Amino acid sequence: MITITRERQWAVAPGVACALAALLLGVLAALPSTAQAQVFEEFVDFHPTTEQFEFDRWPYPLQDEINARIRELARQHPQIARAHHIGDSQQGQELWMIEITNFDTGPAESKPGVWFEAGIHPDELPGLPYMRYVIERLIAMYGEDPAVTRLVDTRTFYILPDVNPDAHRIVLSAHPAWPGHKPEEHPGKDLNGDGYITQMRWKEQPDDEEYRLLTEGQLPDSPEHVDSMGAVWRQSTDTRWEMKDRERHWTGRREQPDYNRQWAEEWSAADPAAGDYPFSLPETYAVAKALTDRRNIFFFYDVHSANVGREFMIRPLSNAPHQAMHHEDNDWYVRLAAAWAHISPADPTLSDYYTPAGTGGTIGGLPPDWAYLHQGIFGLGGELGGTGRDYDGNGEVLPDELERWHQEEMGGRYAQPWEPFDHPVLGAVEIGGPHVSSQGQFPPAIGDLMEDRTDKSFKFLMYAAGLAPEVKVVDVVAAPETDGTHRVVATIRNEGWISTYITRKALEISGATTQAGPGAALKIRRREFPVLVDIEIEGGELVEGSSHQDIGHLLGKLAHIRQWADGGEEVPSKTVEWRVRPTGDGPVTVRVRASAHKAGADQQTITLGEER
Repeated sequence: MITITRERQWAVAPGVACALAALLLGVLAALPSTAQAQVFEEFVDFHPTTEQFEFDRWPYPLQDEINARIRELARQHPQIARAHHIGDSQQGQELWMIEITNFDTGPAESKPGVWFEAGIHPDELPGLPYMRYVIERLIAMYGEDPAVTRLVDTRTFYILPDVNPDAHRIVLSAHPAWPGHKPEEHPGKDLNGDGYITQMRWKEQPDDEEYRLLTEGQLPDSPEHVDSMGAVWRQSTDTRWEMKDRERHWTGRREQPDYNRQWAEEWSAADPAAGDYPFSLPETYAVAKALTDRRNIFFFYDVHSANVGREFMIRPLSNAPHQAMHHEDNDWYVRLAAAWAHISPADPTLSDYYTPAGTGGTIGGLPPDWAYLHQGIFGLGGELGGTGRDYDGNGEVLPDELERWHQEEMGGRYAQPWEPFDHPVLGAVEIGGPHVSSQGQFPPAIGDLMEDRTDKSFKFLMYAAGLAPEVKVVDVVAAPETDGTHRVVATIRNEGWISTYITRKALEISGATTQAGPGAALKIRRREFPVLVDIEIEGGELVEGSSHQDIGHLLGKLAHIRQWADGGEEVPSKTVEWRVRPTGDGPVTVRVRASAHKAGADQQTITLGEER
């Protein structure tokens, strides 16, 4: 008789989710049972306390408060949260990353990991609260929401809310009424003492039909303003300032160097915003090192903000067509795009390569491309946020809709009434109008818009986390041999959607395919890590077979679908065999464990002896 006990290092998450586009669903419905489509998780609604999250807060909190909250959560919830200081900004602000997983189900790096970050660009702010929301919801709903609990038990979440805190300290302190304001760091001046830098308007001649407009405290011939980071602020509209490069004044770049052009893959010295060399900034270096040091990470997500009425995702490749990517990897992005469109209807997934001529063909050094091309993992960027409401449903928030939202729903709170003022140089003027900053007049997301969008973003990221590979020991059987030994056979399967190598690009980087990469000879750049199987025996000895075996990789369901459709025969499971001999009269215990850096671990134990 053989007695079997299950000893899971982390629980197998059920199919985390996917109702894809109609065409994809139709294809999947025709496939074998091993290739069935995912079903979206049902999440319990999250209603945060004001301590956890405030949907109406503006301006958003600065780095000191964010860091303090991360450390506080780690102290309050040591079973599922740990805080890590991964580096410092150029101006010495600490970068704290929070690690969320159930440590009772295994060390963080024993489970598939995801990296979420936000805030690379100074005036793209929604990602900061979006990431804080993910942190708060994962921790608050652990043990309350079955879907969240399963994911925290079986995945590891690494979340860095702000990559660029120095710039955000300036942008989020634009007005004297806002915490941290330093007058010398901002263009304009609060002349009338109402706490905001707004606008001045006047008519040079009494019978002029139109007003002249300037930022409050500026003069028509005022020099460009240079902040403490060396960035030039120039007025681009009546209500917005842009941060430009002091030396090159290159249109379209917000600082020098641009944190979003700093990443090693496709980095170009010819790009005026790329910096002296890849990762020359301490912030980008800290992220790259922290991510590379954690071999369990399979998905990298970097949040930006387009500040428009709709939200969209940016996928690799940024300087090559989709055909340059292995079709198996492209399949994953197609699936993710369908999931995003399902969760956030009418919001697309795009590639910078396919943007208008003159942009996509030259872009390089982006974080998602670095994740895919250099790390061999899936990378994605989110262009999220956007103020106002699309009243006519055409997919855009037009200026008249924005002003309608501001007046009807926000009560005009982001503008000051016009009041007369005696200016020492210009004479009689009026001061008032919109709050001027590099962000623009309005917060990028607030109130019910923030509540809706953070919920959608959370569900999308949980869907992506649920696609991880999942190594499982599905069966261990033993049969007695005539010589007194036992033949032990273990079946190892990948029950996740992604293959254990994660991407075909990872195989190329490591030289594990015929398309050998630069690290093929010495494995110095290895990015794919195979499934390892170990056997431990008590009361017996190993006669045949290795106690530690590299069984290569196991296909995920997505890859199996592709290979099945292409006529392939490989299935996402393999068997391993040993011969075991008892060394005494007592029972023999055999434990088989399978693990992979990015696919977790599982084990099963059988007891031999009663059949002898």
